[in-house]
Amino acid sequence: MSQRAQRLLGLAVFLMPALLWLLLLVVLPHVDLLLLSIRLKRGGGALTPVN
Repeated sequence: MSQRAQRLLGLAVFLMPALLWLLLLVVLPHVDLLLLSIRLKRGGGALTPVN
Protein backbone atom coordinates (compact mmCIF):
# COMPACT_ATOMS: atom_id res chain seq x y z
CA MET A 1 0.00 0.00 0.00
CA SER A 2 1.38 3.40 -0.92
CA GLN A 3 2.07 6.21 1.52
CA ARG A 4 -0.79 8.28 0.08
CA ALA A 5 -3.28 5.42 0.46
CA GLN A 6 -2.19 4.90 4.06
CA ARG A 7 -2.71 8.59 4.81
CA LEU A 8 -6.18 8.58 3.28
CA LEU A 9 -7.14 5.44 5.17
CA GLY A 10 -5.84 6.91 8.42
CA LEU A 11 -7.77 10.13 7.82
CA ALA A 12 -10.95 8.20 7.07
CA VAL A 13 -10.60 6.12 10.25
CA PHE A 14 -9.87 9.28 12.25
CA LEU A 15 -12.89 11.21 10.92
CA MET A 16 -15.43 8.36 10.97
CA PRO A 17 -16.50 8.76 14.65
CA ALA A 18 -17.04 12.50 14.21
CA LEU A 19 -19.07 12.00 11.04
CA LEU A 20 -21.18 9.28 12.67
CA TRP A 21 -21.78 11.51 15.70
CA LEU A 22 -22.83 14.35 13.43
CA LEU A 23 -25.21 12.12 11.51
CA LEU A 24 -26.75 10.34 14.50
CA LEU A 25 -27.09 13.23 16.94
CA VAL A 26 -27.79 16.19 14.65
CA VAL A 27 -29.21 15.16 11.29
CA LEU A 28 -31.47 12.22 12.22
CA PRO A 29 -33.53 14.08 14.87
CA HIS A 30 -34.21 16.87 12.38
CA VAL A 31 -35.35 14.35 9.79
CA ASP A 32 -37.66 12.81 12.39
CA LEU A 33 -39.14 16.23 13.23
CA LEU A 34 -39.71 16.91 9.53
CA LEU A 35 -41.52 13.60 9.12
CA LEU A 36 -43.64 14.28 12.21
CA SER A 37 -44.69 17.67 10.88
CA ILE A 38 -45.75 16.15 7.56
CA ARG A 39 -47.66 13.26 9.18
CA LEU A 40 -49.86 15.43 11.39
CA LYS A 41 -53.51 15.09 10.48
CA ARG A 42 -56.18 17.74 10.62
CA GLY A 43 -59.80 17.13 11.56
CA GLY A 44 -60.71 15.81 8.12
CA GLY A 45 -57.89 13.31 8.12
CA ALA A 46 -56.03 14.98 5.25
CA LEU A 47 -52.25 15.00 5.47
CA THR A 48 -50.96 18.57 5.55
CA PRO A 49 -47.62 20.11 6.46
CA VAL A 50 -48.16 22.11 9.64
CA ASN A 51 -45.66 24.89 10.22
